[in-house]
Amino acid sequence: MNLIGLMPQNKVVELYPPPIWVGYFKNPDNLSLRKWQEQQNTPRVGILANFISSTTKTTTINGNSVYINENTNCEPNSCDEVIIMGKGGIFLLYNLDLSTRDTSQYTKAEIEMNKKISKQILSTFKLTD
Repeated sequence: MNLIGLMPQNKVVELYPPPIWVGYFKNPDNLSLRKWQEQQNTPRVGILANFISSTTKTTTINGNSVYINENTNCEPNSCDEVIIMGKGGIFLLYNLDLSTRDTSQYTKAEIEMNKKISKQILSTFKLTD
């Protein structure tokens, strides 16, 4: 999995977790998320993937299946997790809820801005072949 952490410019990476993460898993067989998750959780692969639960919301955006887990566990924080099924890959967007941590890390204004940035990323996200 490739992950990119996005954080405010004035924060030191070693001291503060990036509030927004964008990730990507290869899915060359274009498996459904449930089938891909089952395949990843086999002893041979050894990745613990747990993207679908009883509270997962589903929708489609531009013909792509999208799964949303609100207020889920992104150790050590809770987060909102959005999974977008693309051709040959699975894209993830995590928005960490940093309000549950030491509030000296991020101001309330920064936390709210991170939520807006996360929504903007989602609203402008477009997959092409």
